[in-house]
Amino acid sequence: MKAKYKAMMTLTMIALVVSILNGVADLTVKLHQTFRASAATPSGEKLLIKVKADSGRPPFLWALAWRVSGQVVTNVSNGITIQVQGSNIESPVTVDYWIEARKPDGTVLGKTLQASGISCNVGGSVSDSTGSLDIDQHLSNLGLSTTQDQTIDYYVWVKVTAVGLISGQQLVAEVGPVKFDAVTFNYGVEAEETIEASADTYVSNLSPDTNYGTASTLYSDADNFITYIKFDLPAGLTAEDIISATLRLKIDTPSERYQFFFRVTESWDENTTTWNTRPEFATDWEITDSYPDTDGAQTVYTDITPIVKAWLNTANYGLATRCNEPGATIIYSREHSYSTRHPKLILNYYDWSASWSWYPLPLSIVSMPIGRQIVLGLIAGITCFTAIVTLSRRGKR
Repeated sequence: MKAKYKAMMTLTMIALVVSILNGVADLTVKLHQTFRASAATPSGEKLLIKVKADSGRPPFLWALAWRVSGQVVTNVSNGITIQVQGSNIESPVTVDYWIEARKPDGTVLGKTLQASGISCNVGGSVSDSTGSLDIDQHLSNLGLSTTQDQTIDYYVWVKVTAVGLISGQQLVAEVGPVKFDAVTFNYGVEAEETIEASADTYVSNLSPDTNYGTASTLYSDADNFITYIKFDLPAGLTAEDIISATLRLKIDTPSERYQFFFRVTESWDENTTTWNTRPEFATDWEITDSYPDTDGAQTVYTDITPIVKAWLNTANYGLATRCNEPGATIIYSREHSYSTRHPKLILNYYDWSASWSWYPLPLSIVSMPIGRQIVLGLIAGITCFTAIVTLSRRGKR
């Protein structure tokens, strides 16, 4: 029983610490995004402003689950609130402001919020927001790519102008330009996946009605043989996600030759396709590779990135391959007894769901006010601690 109590105690303390850290971290961020400025005259006229800027960053723990394409956080909102206080000054005052996005090197990307000549009563406030924007749209508005990670520094500037009731002098309280946040929009990580062929066969005009879908070796040459190979790609990929695609084949050739690869444009079945029913293939993305004269089985690699991207932009019916020599290129098929000789596609792409996937906490919890998060964490921790101590004492009896 003691082991159980210790485990419960440990979990309780972890929950307590995490809750407090979450609130403290969020409080620190909010304080960093709050600015004050003032102006005064010898006549006793005062102008005070308080500026709260918001980049739309999720709360601390929610940020750990923040990823763009994984449906955790897909929107962002920039906002600003300017509170005006003062004594012996005319009301209303005039407010000018902007929020600006910059690259980490200081390059200005553009203003996300901007206004000038706004009237605000003393004791009142001015608020503005971009509203909820799709992250892709937000980045596109700033001229940034939406297929890779982006870090944006956000700056705020506010100027409030008032006139003294006693002296008639102009009072100006100004904040910034000052950086109030830096946000990284995470677009996933580079991933590599090796994919085995899902179908392969060859056709021969020497036997035009014969199917070779179960053959352990495939043949291609200039006149009599064509090899067909198909790979099933991961779901959800787009052509823009592809970094590179490399075809890995185990071959045997009687002489040096050029091997040609084409995008197939019609569906086919490895168990029924023959020379007379063979699918057509396009030459728009023809790829040529040189193969050596091999002495036995040899592994070769061919970059077929354009063909794979074309599959994703049109339809994936696989590829066809021929060569420029009458002596056939032997290609080992997916039916070969040695799996190391099977055709493979080595795919490098952006994985939009692999990163920042921890702690998918309920939004209703992490969107609570910071003070409430801390208080709730303390209450929960103290309650659990008291319950464990009580149970522990009863256990000793």
